[in-house]
Amino acid sequence: LVCGGPSTNLIDLSALRGPNKTIIGLNNTYPKVYPDIWVGADDPSCYNRHIFYEPFMKIMRGGYNNRLSEGREIYNLRNMHYFEHEASKYVDLFGKVGKDTKKFVWHWDVFTVSINIILWMGFKEIYLVGCDLSTDKGDYHHGGVLTPKQQQHNSSLYERLFGYLQWLNNNQESLGMNVYSMSPLSRINDLFRYVAIEELNTSIMKELPPLGTLYHTTDVDSKKS
Repeated sequence: LVCGGPSTNLIDLSALRGPNKTIIGLNNTYPKVYPDIWVGADDPSCYNRHIFYEPFMKIMRGGYNNRLSEGREIYNLRNMHYFEHEASKYVDLFGKVGKDTKKFVWHWDVFTVSINIILWMGFKEIYLVGCDLSTDKGDYHHGGVLTPKQQQHNSSLYERLFGYLQWLNNNQESLGMNVYSMSPLSRINDLFRYVAIEELNTSIMKELPPLGTLYHTTDVDSKKS
């Protein structure tokens, strides 16, 4: 799960791609990161407009399906999806990850609802990239310099999200999930074990079967294949 924190500048983002991984990008991580799935919960004007024409799955906040991007309807563009949501307590994650889930938990931010969507989709091993929850190394926002009011808004959000991650850390076993940090120098490393992308990739490669000989179809006995 790729967030837009400044620590993304400290890792090789190209190493995120590869076998046995699904990249889920949030908000303005695109185009810096090319995800398999993208989730956004703000108006289309907050994002790089090209994202709506990419082939990967895009999931946006329900109720925004009538919003326009540069005067164009995006609802019917390729792989556009929308999630229904309702204000919920953190503990409601336990009851909203089944096949009959109709609405996802909502705490007025894309991060918590993405965790809910991730669990609903069946992912159990979650690595948090660029999840700094701090403005010490720079702003998440990529549209220019933030005003003091906007900076205060972001700081309040990060404190609330850190509280959420403290709760998640204490309840991940009950949720049947394992959460790791892949965010260098992040405050969340006090909550979750830090795993470098190189370490993860090495472990994945060990699990892959060895490469065998490639045969032409005429060399293979059809009765044994």
